[in-house]
Amino acid sequence: MAESKKKCRQYSVDYLKFGFIESVSDKRLLVCLLYNRILSNDAMKPSKLEDHLRRCHPDKRSKDLKYFQILNEKLQKRPTMDRMFASTLQGDDNGLQESYNISLLIAKSGKSIIIGEELILPAVEEVLKTVIPK
Repeated sequence: MAESKKKCRQYSVDYLKFGFIESVSDKRLLVCLLYNRILSNDAMKPSKLEDHLRRCHPDKRSKDLKYFQILNEKLQKRPTMDRMFASTLQGDDNGLQESYNISLLIAKSGKSIIIGEELILPAVEEVLKTVIPK
């Protein structure tokens, strides 16, 4: 007995007119732009997508492709955890590295950490104020 293969549909840009984009995590799944819900692969039939739009979002049924393109652009520009951490790491990486280097120098000298708080940090602040005026 031959097993029937389940058809795995590929995302098409035509699905955007129904308010669906390709999932970032799994390219075989769809994401509804309006609910931000993930739909299964067998829901990729255009008739099922149109039915979803008609049943779940009747007020958006008459919207054109441009409306869904704008929603997609807003979704892409929305801050995510990955983007927030990436920008934080890029901006503060040098400061963290320098702070680590100063702490390492203090530890190697065998002096108390108080020397860093009372002497080195105020000295570095003074140098930065002189070299890089605001």
